[in-house]
Amino acid sequence: MVCNENQEEAVEHRWKWGIEEIAVVDQYTYLGVEIAKDCSWNAHMSKVAEKGKARAGKLHPILANRHLDTRIKLTVLKSVIVPPLEYAGEVWEGNKKVVKELEAAQMKAAKIILGCSTRTSNAAVRAELGIQSLRSGRDARKLTWQYRMCGMGEERLPRIVWEAKWANKKRGRQPTEWVKVVEDVWKGLDIDEDETLETEGLQGFKEKISVACAEREEQNLRKESKDKEGLEVYGMLKEGIGFKDYLHGPMDAGTKLKVKFRTGDIGLRERRRRHRTVDEEDDEFKCDCGFECEDRVHVVAECPLYKKEREVYVTELGKIDGTYREMFEAWNREERTVVVLGHSRLGETFLSHLWQSRKERLAIGDRFCRNNAPSSRGRVVNGLTAKACKT
Repeated sequence: MVCNENQEEAVEHRWKWGIEEIAVVDQYTYLGVEIAKDCSWNAHMSKVAEKGKARAGKLHPILANRHLDTRIKLTVLKSVIVPPLEYAGEVWEGNKKVVKELEAAQMKAAKIILGCSTRTSNAAVRAELGIQSLRSGRDARKLTWQYRMCGMGEERLPRIVWEAKWANKKRGRQPTEWVKVVEDVWKGLDIDEDETLETEGLQGFKEKISVACAEREEQNLRKESKDKEGLEVYGMLKEGIGFKDYLHGPMDAGTKLKVKFRTGDIGLRERRRRHRTVDEEDDEFKCDCGFECEDRVHVVAECPLYKKEREVYVTELGKIDGTYREMFEAWNREERTVVVLGHSRLGETFLSHLWQSRKERLAIGDRFCRNNAPSSRGRVVNGLTAKACKT
């Protein structure tokens, strides 16, 4: 430890652990946190960003695997890549450059999962996968930690440190106080600080903060969509399903039926070029089964029309050799997900389009033909000839 009280001559204090002298260093790692001599968090954040990028690089073969379920890849992202990027996020606050590096590490992995361009909107990718920005996660944890300290006794060390006054200011740029950081977070969420901190129960407080962060994410999404594409609303997925992998992966006709039913979940720029505008007045989703809602959420397995279509399809599967009827007979997780329509006009046409193309997909040879190769001319099934087409 080096002391320089009179600013004239430095006085060094040497500490020992037993007989071993502790060296004086500019930076030290303790519990995974990089503690710098000048109390700056930039070194810690840079190391965290590099660690996240390294993990994303190691897992690239898994994230880019088109034959792997997107939910599995999303779980890898949330459980392996993101945690290091969020570590100790309650206490640190770095400069904008380093914060962007952290966000870039997460978005790089997310775009690999969806297989989209690196120029695709970050907000649209997060909406497609159902994830939030690292900033929202850090802000939520900062405010949660503040809520915990407000409930602590005055004798508790975190409370003492939080309320302690800073020493005399030195020359140069002053370090940012944690209290100031939290004040900026409250301003960014645009909610009343005193009223929210008076919430009874930690769970209720977390729910309020979560709602506020989600509203901010949605505002950023709407702002970006209006500025760049003139779209008012992106299709948002509730369970995180990247349809690019589903539509282009190796699937049987039964899986394509379920995917085609939910094509309203389109959210990325590359798959929304045909729908450049949205009617502001007609912002209510209505399914042909009679279900209506304003948030465009409709559970696939609960739709009577889909159940009816499913029964007919399972019956016809029994007439075709080489299909996987048993895989389609049981309700699986895909059918328990929701259909989210990003454009109201799709609600009027996607079911009718499904019915018109069902028999064509039954005759498609894109799963297997007699010689285990895709058919280019079509096959005769139940007396019908259909040309091979892409779904």
